[in-house]
Amino acid sequence: QDLYISGIIITLSLFFFFFHRVFFLKIIKKQGKKQYEFQEKKISIINEFYSSILDIKLLNKEKFFSKKMNLFSWKYQTANTIQSIINFVTRPVLETGSIILIVTIISYYLSAGKDFNEIIPFITLLTLSFIRILPSANSIIADINSYRFQSNQASLIINDLKNKNDNLDLISDIKNVHFNKS
Repeated sequence: QDLYISGIIITLSLFFFFFHRVFFLKIIKKQGKKQYEFQEKKISIINEFYSSILDIKLLNKEKFFSKKMNLFSWKYQTANTIQSIINFVTRPVLETGSIILIVTIISYYLSAGKDFNEIIPFITLLTLSFIRILPSANSIIADINSYRFQSNQASLIINDLKNKNDNLDLISDIKNVHFNKS
């Protein structure tokens, strides 16, 4: 019977892992890429604005640049908000899954003919283990989400640097820098 309970726990854990991988990781990667692109466009607009501030003032184009800046700032924040929502949702999903698991185990033992007083120690142990494991699992999942969100941005930055030959010399110079403690 304990093997059956272990099988249920492993099956539900794998289900949650695949559910997270299929649905959330694709969204996180997509939003990370969007955030990078919108941040890049926002910086580009700032550079354009400061490099041609005299022309913008003469032609009364302040509102145009302001609207473009607000649009990309809004899109950037939307990508950040989606990542925050996904990180926030994982905790209630984990807690709900653990409650469903506990109820399933209680139902299984009761249907197998065990008395409720016999399963209380096992349910107590299981509940205490969930109380200890869930914060760590939530932190691990949040870190994985953050990594996926930012890894896409890192690969885009590396590709941008590879496309610009001037920056490659700077990177090779940075790799050969050594610091001495005085």
